[in-house]
Amino acid sequence: MRWNIVCATMAGTNHQSNGINCQDQVFQLPVKDKYICITMADGAGSMKNASHGSDLAVKEAKNILEKTGQDIFSMTEQQISELLLGHLTIKIQEACQQLNCRKNDLASTLLFFVCNGEKFVAGNIGDGLVGCIASNEEEEIILDQERGRFINYSFFITDNDCQQHMRIAIGDYDPTKVYFLLTDGSCDCLYETSNHTYANALHIFAQWMRKYPFYSVKKALHQTMRKVFPKRTDDDCAIALITTQELAMMG
Repeated sequence: MRWNIVCATMAGTNHQSNGINCQDQVFQLPVKDKYICITMADGAGSMKNASHGSDLAVKEAKNILEKTGQDIFSMTEQQISELLLGHLTIKIQEACQQLNCRKNDLASTLLFFVCNGEKFVAGNIGDGLVGCIASNEEEEIILDQERGRFINYSFFITDNDCQQHMRIAIGDYDPTKVYFLLTDGSCDCLYETSNHTYANALHIFAQWMRKYPFYSVKKALHQTMRKVFPKRTDDDCAIALITTQELAMMG
């Protein structure tokens, strides 16, 4: 089985105008033995070390998921959550000492998706989203956004009660579906929160993944994000699209 995975980020208009780098990050682990791993994070823009926070989240989540490997598919949701957040807590404490900062200065959301072609495990803490679209255009929300009491509030890996807000989904992988991860900026552009439906653009992205090779989709996705997303949000954006290579044209 070969994988077709496309990841993209874009700095929001506020950050672009102020010369600030994108604080949404996504990391894809090289495929090994059919095992794929994608981690994504959105650093809290109000915190002075937001970029450090999202960088730590994607890299350290990747590290522990890579180390765990195929064993993750025999673990319970609670075991996965405790393993991941236990590792992140240690790394956050180390970073605070190195940067001489408070824990909350590294506030970041976290999403991840791991799969071996048969089972998948997805995780989400914060206001990102994990979902999929089937070949018949049927939509599914695997892990929805969690914003808290206020629309501009989210939950972060640095929260004292982060364990209560880490949501894990374990399921059978369906090769006819295109799976995706979205930070909240991308959700603003591609997800209608009032009725929990996806924008037509996301369906088009899924169709591209089924029809075209990686490099064509990545180019088109970047072009669409730069042209369309600033009309819907001034926030940073990150998106990852995942399907199997058998569904994509090789030309």
